[in-house]
Amino acid sequence: MNIYKSSFVMIRSLQHLSRFIALGSLILSNNRLQWIELQHIRHMFILDLRLDGNTILDADPNYRQHVLDCLPRIWMCDGIFVSTAERNQIDEFFTQSSLKLKPVRHKLSRDIFMPTNLKDRATNGLFGSKATELFAKFPMNCFVNSEHDKRRIKHLAATIQDLLLTEMRNDDTKKNEEFLTDNRHILYHMVDIRQNHIEEFNMLLILLVTHILFEIPVDLLNYVLDITHIKTIGNINMDPIFSSSGELRHMIASLVHAGARLDRDENHVSAFNDKLFNSLSIVITTQLRQSSGSNTNQSYSNSSTVSEAKSIVCLEVMQVFIMCPLFYTLVDNSSIDL
Repeated sequence: MNIYKSSFVMIRSLQHLSRFIALGSLILSNNRLQWIELQHIRHMFILDLRLDGNTILDADPNYRQHVLDCLPRIWMCDGIFVSTAERNQIDEFFTQSSLKLKPVRHKLSRDIFMPTNLKDRATNGLFGSKATELFAKFPMNCFVNSEHDKRRIKHLAATIQDLLLTEMRNDDTKKNEEFLTDNRHILYHMVDIRQNHIEEFNMLLILLVTHILFEIPVDLLNYVLDITHIKTIGNINMDPIFSSSGELRHMIASLVHAGARLDRDENHVSAFNDKLFNSLSIVITTQLRQSSGSNTNQSYSNSSTVSEAKSIVCLEVMQVFIMCPLFYTLVDNSSIDL
């Protein structure tokens, strides 16, 4: 599996992708796609899909529900993991809507069309060893539950790191991320140990999302990492994450957020409450959209939704900041932009 980028080229058709069986990352941001075009990639396993910035798609108030309904084999959409529980919620959404006077209708038929030339994918499909490994671990008709989701997140983490390392080798403009190069399995390891450090990773997610938003001053950040005891989680030093590139920060935030999603699905005692979890989801998606040049408010019916989400995240992190004497010093210093 590899990464396929086709953003800001104003493409209107996805037919050229129909021969692929699986892709690690498919970036289709900021094009001119219509819903019907998703039929060409409906049969594909796509581990990380970006569709933000396609005006017609974005304009639908049920954008995410429709994307997940159209594409049953994507694992992450616009930076947010798709769990089995969310899939079930999407099915229920359309079932309940069908009973209403003005139902929300499916954008594509329920049957997944498999192109004739792909029915024997071993002969005709475009895929490599990574896709073969994927199909072996996650057969199309395997039983799905939260344990299956946990395995998918681990596989997603390993795939994302492979893709990022490949990009670093082939693109001189990419920052050399020592966090990734020093340990070729670090993202997988992070996901793996999270189950034993849920509260620490929840705090890491809140701080990381805040840092993505506002770039927390280094001294304050170090102080907060110390008092929250998350400078090291398990045997992983978390310091380098905060000085990494925006792309890597976003990907790590998405992976940690995926674990938080499963906590909620399993009603874990340390799971985020609805408002905070949804706010983190909105901020992560919005910042990804901003990094790709998309309209950050387009996918929400009310622009105040984004502002409210940012406020809720900030209120949460302020509970930690106010315990830091350095925070008050920085507030008093007019030259510091907090």
